[in-house]
Amino acid sequence: MGCEGGQPSGLYQWKDLKSMPQATDEELNSALKPVSVVEINGYWGIVHDLCISRVLYSLVWKAKALNWSLSSLDGDRFHPWGCSPAVARHCLELYASTTNGKVWELDTKRVSLELARWVLKSNGKRMELQKFMDHWSYVGLPVSLDMLKEEILVEKHGDHACIYLLSDHKTLTSGFVYSLICVHTYILTF
Repeated sequence: MGCEGGQPSGLYQWKDLKSMPQATDEELNSALKPVSVVEINGYWGIVHDLCISRVLYSLVWKAKALNWSLSSLDGDRFHPWGCSPAVARHCLELYASTTNGKVWELDTKRVSLELARWVLKSNGKRMELQKFMDHWSYVGLPVSLDMLKEEILVEKHGDHACIYLLSDHKTLTSGFVYSLICVHTYILTF
């Protein structure tokens, strides 16, 4: 990470961010949250999606190991190993709701979907179907391939089946997926 004038490259302080666009603090903060921009030690930077997914998996795994309820997580007790508390809190803000800022309820469907994407991305976007289902269901969240429709392709060859993550889930449209499946089916039957 390079430095210019003592500032790490790619990181900004709030005053730097405020000087760029013309927005209120609230507008700027709400615009940065969905793209995983987090403040750590006075600097703002983007947290990679795979990092967020890994923290999320760590949260669910730790909750399962310690018999914590996913509907009443104590945000003060959750500290994933080797992770900044700011990143952990950001993860909770993305995938859970709270009424008082201390007790969080995970959106188990959204968490399950994100963990499925993470498992596939971590394995090169392609896995044997049974291995994928074993990894995905390990933490005890609800799992169903129907939850991933329009994001995956399941290819069967006799008793063997593989699952593919088609693309980044944020850019998919049902027309694109339908076309891809039709082309793929045509190639297999040609």
